[in-house]
Amino acid sequence: MHPKLRGYLPLVNFIAEVVGPNCEVVLHDLSDLEHSVVAISDNRLTDRQVGSSITDFALRVLHDRGDREQDFAVNYVGRPRDETRTFRSSTLFVKDEEGKTIGMLCVNVDITGLMQAREALDKFLLLEKLSPLEEKQAMQETYAESVGDLLDNLLRETRAQFAAPPESLSAAEKRRFVSALSQKGGFLLKGAVSRAAAALGVSEQTVYRYLKDVQCP
Repeated sequence: MHPKLRGYLPLVNFIAEVVGPNCEVVLHDLSDLEHSVVAISDNRLTDRQVGSSITDFALRVLHDRGDREQDFAVNYVGRPRDETRTFRSSTLFVKDEEGKTIGMLCVNVDITGLMQAREALDKFLLLEKLSPLEEKQAMQETYAESVGDLLDNLLRETRAQFAAPPESLSAAEKRRFVSALSQKGGFLLKGAVSRAAAALGVSEQTVYRYLKDVQCP
């Protein structure tokens, strides 16, 4: 664990206890994306544990370098793998002296019951206006227990962008598939190239070539 992250360890259970039983707090060390979770609160909303992988949201932030211009992201939608609950999620980007993000302190609050209660009230009051949280659907986060699960999620999301199965796509479409997966931060994970190659029915060398094409147009 990065030495600076040790100072954030007491905050994990502290924040969870302050907010209450519907709150989960997770500390990530970005030096190992495949096993980034170094601490998780006793109040747990997801199936993750110490040693679990990074999330899709964090990968997108790192890929897009969204952490460079801001110190945190607040009040975006998070969902567990079974998608049966809704979380209000926020992330603090922990940076070193040079401004590089070395970790993330994430707070997830289960608001499923409140959303259901509000929906019932909205129906009764005939109100249908979206809340600011719902308007941030593009900032969703899905929690995976392992890097394999995370890659499965990213590949499934990417497949959904194409009408035909990945192996039946044209060369140009396969290149776009690789580009879409890259934009999700998928290739920051070990094993992504081989998994993408298997899904597309091409060699790993071909995937590397597609990556080079999309990164250097």
